[in-house]
Amino acid sequence: MKIEVKEVVCDWGIFINGELSKDLIFNSKANAEEVKRIIELDIENKRFDSVHQKVNITKGEDRMLNQFRKASFIDVGIVDYSGTVPQVLLSNETRLVDAYLYPELVKVLDEKG
Repeated sequence: MKIEVKEVVCDWGIFINGELSKDLIFNSKANAEEVKRIIELDIENKRFDSVHQKVNITKGEDRMLNQFRKASFIDVGIVDYSGTVPQVLLSNETRLVDAYLYPELVKVLDEKG
C-alpha cells in the first residue's frame, strides 16, 4: 500500500495507492502528514500515542533533563513574573501543568471525588 500526502487545490489530501481519500483532506500539511504516519503505524500494527508529541532535543539537553529528573526537589510549574514577587500559578506536584497542557486528559470530579 502506497500512502502519500499531496496538495489538493489549497488543502492537503492523503492519497492511498494513487487515489485521493475524500474523507482525508486537511487544511494543514502537518496534520495530513501526521494522519499518514498513523495509518502507516496501523498497517505495521504499532501503537500510536496521541497524547505526547515528540520533541527534538540535543544530547546535552537530554543529559540535563535526566539530571533534573533525578533531583526530587525539582518540579515543573508555570510562574507569573509580572509582579514584584514571582508567583507559582500551576505546579506539576498537583498535575495541573499536565491538565493545562493536555485538556483532553481532564476529568472533572464532583466534590466527593
